[in-house]
Amino acid sequence: MRKIIVALVVLCSSVLLFSIVNAQQLVINEFLASNDTCCTDEFGGYDDWVEIYNAGSEAVDIGGMYITDDLAEATQWQIPTHLLDSTTIAPCGFLVLWCDKESEQGILHVEIKLSGDGEQIGLFASDGVTPIDTLTYGEQTADISYGRFPDGSDTWQLFTTPTPGISNTATGVSEEKRTLLIPDDYVLNQNYPNPFNPVTNISYRVPVQSQVKIVVYNLQGKEIKTVVNENRAAGSYFVQWNGLDNNGLHVASGIYLYQIEADNFKQAKKMILVR
Repeated sequence: MRKIIVALVVLCSSVLLFSIVNAQQLVINEFLASNDTCCTDEFGGYDDWVEIYNAGSEAVDIGGMYITDDLAEATQWQIPTHLLDSTTIAPCGFLVLWCDKESEQGILHVEIKLSGDGEQIGLFASDGVTPIDTLTYGEQTADISYGRFPDGSDTWQLFTTPTPGISNTATGVSEEKRTLLIPDDYVLNQNYPNPFNPVTNISYRVPVQSQVKIVVYNLQGKEIKTVVNENRAAGSYFVQWNGLDNNGLHVASGIYLYQIEADNFKQAKKMILVR
C-alpha cells in the first residue's frame, strides 16, 4: 500500500510539473483597465479585460490556474476547470478574461477588477505559487489598451485600437494623444513584489527619448544583471528580473540594488530576494 501511495504522489507531482512547464508558454499579451466605449463582452458590458497568449507549440488549458490583481495574493481567483473547450488556448492562440467580478456570467468572467490608476496583474499556476506571467502597470487612459507588439514579445506599447482575442497590430496611439500620455519627469518606481522569489517587476518612466540602462548590483557594487540597455521613446515601461545573473545563474538570497541611468538622470533603489 505504501508503495502505491508513493507512486501516486510521484505521478501527481510529475503531472503538476509538466503542467507548469507547459504553462510557461503563456504570457499576458494585452489588457484594458479603463473600458468606457471600446469593447463589449457577450452581454454588451464595457468591462476590463486581460488577454492571454499562448506563444508555444502545444495547447494549454488555463483551467485551475489563478488570476489576480494583487501579486501579494496570488490565489485571488481560480479559473474553473469544468469547461475544457472554453479554457484551452491553442498554439499561437488567444483567450480573453473579462475582469468584471461577474463570474455568474460565464467561466471567462473572473472575480477581479483592474484599476485605471495602476496596479498589478498576475497569472499563476494551479499550485497557487508559481508565477506564469506578472506585470505592474501605471495609470491608464480610457479605451487605450497596453500590450505586446509583436505578440508575446518583450516590447510593450499603447494601442488606440485594442484587439482582444486577436493578434496585436501596429496601430499605436496618435502623436497628439501620445503627447498627453508622456510623463513629466524621469521616475524609477519601487519594485513589486518586494521581497520576492524569484521574479519581481521594475517599472519606470522617461519624459523624452533616452538611452536607458537598468542594472542590478549586489551591496559590494558588483554588477549582477543588466535588465535594460535600450533606447526608449518617452513613456512608461516595466521590466522583470528573475533572480538570474548575466551568465544565467541563480543568485543568492539577499539585498540588491537596481539603478537606472537615462541621460543625466540616475537613481537606485533596494530590493530583497528571498529564496
